[in-house]
Amino acid sequence: MTKKKTESAAHHEAGHAVACSVSGLKIKNVVIDNLTPMESKHYCDHFGSLIDGVPRDPQNNGSVEAYEAEARNYLVGPCAEMKLGYREEGAIRDEFDYKQAQDTLEALYGIENPYLISERLQVAEENATELIERHWPAIVAVAKVLVERKKLLGTEAKQIINSIEGQNP
Repeated sequence: MTKKKTESAAHHEAGHAVACSVSGLKIKNVVIDNLTPMESKHYCDHFGSLIDGVPRDPQNNGSVEAYEAEARNYLVGPCAEMKLGYREEGAIRDEFDYKQAQDTLEALYGIENPYLISERLQVAEENATELIERHWPAIVAVAKVLVERKKLLGTEAKQIINSIEGQNP
């Protein structure tokens, strides 16, 4: 993987890690792995979901907040790449994470209202961008260590995030 692709993947996954952390999800590990010069895998694995056990009720404010936060968390990774300048605006819609966010919102609102889904995806993307702006120093710090080490345990990622954001572990 080129240096640019490694940095892009690191910021993408660091974005997911920070989003999980600020959402109260426990991170298992964060990985950017160069399998071959042409193939890589990267992921942020965490325990649970913001929508576990939450009813699919678009009339319930708690349900709406949980599902929309889950959608936002999917979009933080590609939006972090955009902030870094490694992804063109609009390219996010081709991303696996974008499809996951769309599926999450369709589970809440139903697939029969594509205009509403599109509108809520736009809001989720704006919320992801806002989260990135607020927590960019933590994203950069996690990404820097990921580039060097390729893998962080959840406790290590959380420690980096807390040290940057001034929180006690």
